[in-house]
Amino acid sequence: MKVNNVGWFQNGTPIVHINYQPDTGCEIAPSCLNCPLPQCRYDEPHRYSGSKHSVRRSRILALLLNTTDTIDEIAIACDVTPRTVYRIQANHLKHTNV
Repeated sequence: MKVNNVGWFQNGTPIVHINYQPDTGCEIAPSCLNCPLPQCRYDEPHRYSGSKHSVRRSRILALLLNTTDTIDEIAIACDVTPRTVYRIQANHLKHTNV
């Protein structure tokens, strides 16, 4: 459908003007286009409820998927044990069928 300069489609229906928000990302990634999560945290609010543990889990998952850091380096950076990082990694692999 072509749009003319007046703000109407050629069939006479008006163009809906939407105020788009800038892509500012979240605590997981600086922008949505650079996010390592397989699905947006806002698409599944119950999964990423904002609790301290879910935010930490998301950060660890982002580091696992986005960096070449070792498990020990990620554990130190996130102030958790390596076992926690392994658990999060295993849970992610289980749910993505990899």
